Amino acid sequence: MKTLFLFTLTLVLAFNLNARENPFEATNAYEEEAARIIEQKVKEAIEKLKPALKVEKTYTKKEVKKLIKKAQVQSESKVKKLVKRELEKTKIVEPKQVVFVKPRTDILDEELVMMKTKVLLDFIKVQYNDEKIVLHTKDRVSKKFALEKENKLIIDYKARKNFYTKRDTLDSSNFKKIAVGSHKKENFYRVVIQLENKPSMYKVIYTDGLINILSLSN
Repeated sequence: MKTLFLFTLTLVLAFNLNARENPFEATNAYEEEAARIIEQKVKEAIEKLKPALKVEKTYTKKEVKKLIKKAQVQSESKVKKLVKRELEKTKIVEPKQVVFVKPRTDILDEELVMMKTKVLLDFIKVQYNDEKIVLHTKDRVSKKFALEKENKLIIDYKARKNFYTKRDTLDSSNFKKIAVGSHKKENFYRVVIQLENKPSMYKVIYTDGLINILSLSN
């Protein structure tokens, strides 16, 4: 028994001496403690990084309305500046060029083409049919009147012309005769049209410098 006790004591002392000679020899307890420390450090590092992570911002309805209003104000300001620039560009506007197109003389009224024509003098001609008579001249009308009892329609033109009186017969059921006479001293000449009916049965129309006399009896 005494021998067994001594043997056991010798093994314990030998183990202790070995531990003193190799104090850095790895053990299970050391590895576990190292792992725990590393885990703790990692957790601390993650906690420090959390504030630096980007977090998506959420807005309340009030904040959204403010943002919309701000955008509208900015847009309105940009539009005003743009309009101002455009107005400054258009301050000086060149006058529009108006082009006057001379009426084509090759396009004649079909009715006039079908009418009879008489050139009374070099400055006046007449076209007519049974329903209408048209006087062509460049001179301006100064007076128009009628003689009911004589069935005559009289038109005076303002112009100082010297010529002999010109008379002609018209082959028409409503217009019988025409005459052109000079009143040089009074600065006008006169056209007299002999009508089939009373002057009140005719209508006088001024169109494009022409005088149209229409019969109302048809």
